[in-house]
Amino acid sequence: DISKTFRAYLIIFPDSESRLIELAHALFTNRYETVRGALKERIPSTDLLAMLRGLWEDATAIDEVISEAALPAFSLETTRDIIKQHIATAFLHLQNEISDVLVTHSTSNEKLEESQLQTAMEKSKIKVSQGCIDLLQEFRHLIDGNTELLVKLKDLIIDWVQEGFQDFFQKLDGHFHLLSGRSTGFSQESSTVDFVQIDKVPTVLVLMLAQLCVFIEQTTIPKVTEDLADSFSGGGARSSEYGPPFVPGEICRLYRSSGEKFLQHYINIKTQKISKLLNKRFSTPVWLKVSYPIQHELFFVH
Repeated sequence: DISKTFRAYLIIFPDSESRLIELAHALFTNRYETVRGALKERIPSTDLLAMLRGLWEDATAIDEVISEAALPAFSLETTRDIIKQHIATAFLHLQNEISDVLVTHSTSNEKLEESQLQTAMEKSKIKVSQGCIDLLQEFRHLIDGNTELLVKLKDLIIDWVQEGFQDFFQKLDGHFHLLSGRSTGFSQESSTVDFVQIDKVPTVLVLMLAQLCVFIEQTTIPKVTEDLADSFSGGGARSSEYGPPFVPGEICRLYRSSGEKFLQHYINIKTQKISKLLNKRFSTPVWLKVSYPIQHELFFVH
């Protein structure tokens, strides 16, 4: 019991209270920094809670010996920041995983067969839907505990989770636009696409993004909304002037619009590539046509 060590220190050095307070803060600062370091890797919520719970129990035990150190208040504030960081990190990891699936399957072979394209799309859909479900399950552990620490932070955690999904879907949409080679501000009416940009972006990736946007709008958002209502209702720590933390209608409109833009972008790319190819072939020098009459005839046959 760490409180026994602190109590013994006070008995041996009765006039060292201020020094003991400094030591206590240094000790807990270092221990919490160790926890922050663990967040750099994606760790399960249960493991994180086990570390935080142990620190909280030690802080409350020492508080009985030397309350002037105010370790419970220090621990509560630090735990608050750590859990918020844990939630944000989890969303970032999921976004990266979704991006990896899309890029891996779309760039491995530009000319995917229909069955291969369907397989790649299914894997992308599973990563999005199952990823969100897994996150929700992870975050439930943060509010299911009945320890004093989690009870104090429950409303905040609910708000962070709802805000996290709102921010996640918005950032994922922006990331989709970056993967497509265009910014979120490109115009659907525009039919001009830079050829250099086209060459860098797999056409199949743009098509996959269009289909994935439809899936997110019609399937993922309703599922996440339902689960949030079941397990993460309440909250209220967020100021009312900012409105509700999660607005599914707004996210659905965002992905509906992006899906339409990606589809138009896909059509533009295909049109420009065909136009570029035709211009190149029709501009073939006359001496090449004379030298290679067979290929020339075959071109017109096709």
